[in-house]
Amino acid sequence: PPRAPAPAPPPPAGPESAAGSGEAALHVEAALRVVYRGKRRRCRLWLQLHSATAAEEFECVAARDGGPSLGALRINYVCELLRQLRPASWCDVGCGEGRLICSLLRGGGAPSLRRVVANDVSARALRRCGEKVRAALAARAGGGAPSAELEFELLCSPVSELRLAAGCDVLTLVEVVEHLDPPELQRLGGGRG
Repeated sequence: PPRAPAPAPPPPAGPESAAGSGEAALHVEAALRVVYRGKRRRCRLWLQLHSATAAEEFECVAARDGGPSLGALRINYVCELLRQLRPASWCDVGCGEGRLICSLLRGGGAPSLRRVVANDVSARALRRCGEKVRAALAARAGGGAPSAELEFELLCSPVSELRLAAGCDVLTLVEVVEHLDPPELQRLGGGRG
């Protein structure tokens, strides 16, 4: 006979107090074993989940509080991490129209970057990303031709077909992980496609 489903775990302590306060409503840490560039490695995954009642709440924070939206804060934080990590190559998985890539370029870029791969499953979003990034590169070069010192690549594929072991030091998945199934996440970590 089928087993009854296990009862749902209790909610994390204090999410009501965290909602709207800038604190994480739920914090998860996990140790993972992955294959990176053909070698087994250990890494840690940190997730912070914030409570929200509506999607537009994130963009409305700026109007209500007079400061940047949570989305803008998130993008700025990731840009700063990229500058600190100093990767030579970076893949923005699920890049959409290139908001993160353009923000990094407008903010002075990351001096160590030589190659940027923009990946998305939507060809339309990826075309728009290409237009925006080329414009940002041209503006960075003073309105002339985009700089040849940064290789920029558009890659239209689902995560299940993405082969990252072939060459990026860092990958970002900003507002993407929640759209992926566990097998896709495993494949991504192992670099198998």
